[in-house]
Amino acid sequence: MHDAAPPSASDKPEVLRRQATALLTAGEARQALRLAVQGLAHFPDDARLCNLAGECAAALGDLAQAETHWRRALAIAPHSARVNFNLGLLYAQGQRIAEAEQCY
Repeated sequence: MHDAAPPSASDKPEVLRRQATALLTAGEARQALRLAVQGLAHFPDDARLCNLAGECAAALGDLAQAETHWRRALAIAPHSARVNFNLGLLYAQGQRIAEAEQCY
């Protein structure tokens, strides 16, 4: 798949999320992560974009980066079921049971 043009401030976050999701679904997690992170430079308070960046990082096996993105998303949207699930699963898989329980 070809690299997408870098996002700009005129792009809408939902368009960036859709493009990054399509890349992730196509197995292009690295490109999806790059697009999501670039989008966060313009939309730093978009919890869904933070969550997507975490999902991309997790798909690449970078669990530390995934945790960073999910914790940021949780700070923005503390009641997001998807973010709490993703972060809780990460903690549970890492045997961080007390932290996982707080997410559920």
